[in-house]
Amino acid sequence: MPKKLRQFELIPLIIIVSIPDICYSEPMDAIDRKILEILRKKARIPLKGLSQQVNLSLPSTSERLHKLERAGYIKEYAAILDPQKFNKEFTCFCMVEFSRHDINYDRDFVDFVMHCPEILECHRITGAYEYMLKIVTRSVKDMEQLIEVMRLEKRVINTSTITILTSIKDEASVGAE
Repeated sequence: MPKKLRQFELIPLIIIVSIPDICYSEPMDAIDRKILEILRKKARIPLKGLSQQVNLSLPSTSERLHKLERAGYIKEYAAILDPQKFNKEFTCFCMVEFSRHDINYDRDFVDFVMHCPEILECHRITGAYEYMLKIVTRSVKDMEQLIEVMRLEKRVINTSTITILTSIKDEASVGAE
């Protein structure tokens, strides 16, 4: 039987509340977009320089930046290395087709891709091929060896490779427009 409470006795109460990340519920404004565009071009800009470029105080700029990060508009900050400085002269796109369609082959291939440093991008695509890869190697010979590994070990039966001669535009990120 429950104990009777005196009039002024305090009852301990635990309330569990799920608070979602504070993020933008309203659409981004021009200042948010300007912050993202500046960071897209120069991710290492000091906060002071960023705040000056968007004409806001340091705390206001910092708060907006943190909200953009928490809301997922900024995936990561990264250095983009020059492949030529590492003697990686050959860039291509390679489409691959498997000998048969099986979820286990896909998993095995994706695991291979994730652990192959020469493969910079992997996209699942529609059409005659299953995947399109962006590959950067030291030479055509290295690329040929990589394709041979995929054919022998990863059940790739057909490839189509497009060699990059010159990159006219090579953006690392989408714009904030």
